[in-house]
Amino acid sequence: MGDQLSGFVVASDDDIIAGARSAGCVLADRPCADAGCRVIGIEGLRVVDVSLMPEVVSGNTNAPTIMIAEKAADMMAGVTRPVRADVAVWIDPRWETARR
Repeated sequence: MGDQLSGFVVASDDDIIAGARSAGCVLADRPCADAGCRVIGIEGLRVVDVSLMPEVVSGNTNAPTIMIAEKAADMMAGVTRPVRADVAVWIDPRWETARR
């Protein structure tokens, strides 16, 4: 018949494309990619797009997709960006009375 991936029988490239379009990045109620964006079961393949979101945001997906791509690029390059908690935050002294 065809190849079998995660319990699905795949006979052609069209079957793979149809499955991807219908299910996003979820196969049989489990994610198809790990935290490093690596596709589970296919060595050397990563997915970096909106399909990685467990639930799609109700607004525009452009900014979240860019952030996913930037984080994935950092992970692939081995770059760790520390979170700075010691940055002073400026607060307008008139914040309670200034017109917004």
